[in-house]
Amino acid sequence: MQKSFLSFETLGYCLVILITVPFAWEAQKLPPGVFDPLGSGAVPLVVSVCILVLCILGLLRQLLAVSRKNAKAVPSQKQHISPEINSSELPSDENSWEKTPHLVVILLVATIVYCLAFQMRLASFTVLSTLFLWATIFVLSDRSRTNLIWGLVVSLVFSLVLFFVFTKIFVVDLPGT
Repeated sequence: MQKSFLSFETLGYCLVILITVPFAWEAQKLPPGVFDPLGSGAVPLVVSVCILVLCILGLLRQLLAVSRKNAKAVPSQKQHISPEINSSELPSDENSWEKTPHLVVILLVATIVYCLAFQMRLASFTVLSTLFLWATIFVLSDRSRTNLIWGLVVSLVFSLVLFFVFTKIFVVDLPGT
């Protein structure tokens, strides 16, 4: 059976490309900075280009995997394909997100709530980011006590470091400053 290039992953890459291209286009239109030579459009432009490159690499990887799988599916004249398939020879993908699509929906909803909480200024950056990262770790981990404690520590440290970097180095006003 031949595998199709059009999959959920491919559609995701294409959707991200469609969203990122306008951002890159608009970022290059931003005026140059007064105090810095790069201007305000440098960071969004670099991030957009990085996202586009990664999506294109992902699409190429997907295309290569599909072409390899389809090449293996076409029998050559010298090969004999047995109709019996040993399930132990098939790759195991126990942790695949495709088997748990509800996690994708939960993380999408959590991200939307996180962004809306910022917009409504419900709490400070550090509190919102810590809660969001901890919730993400909770959803994606095996929910053991150790993982939850380390998840809280990692999310708190990460949020504090990001807060410091954005407020002190990039001089960006974040909620709760």
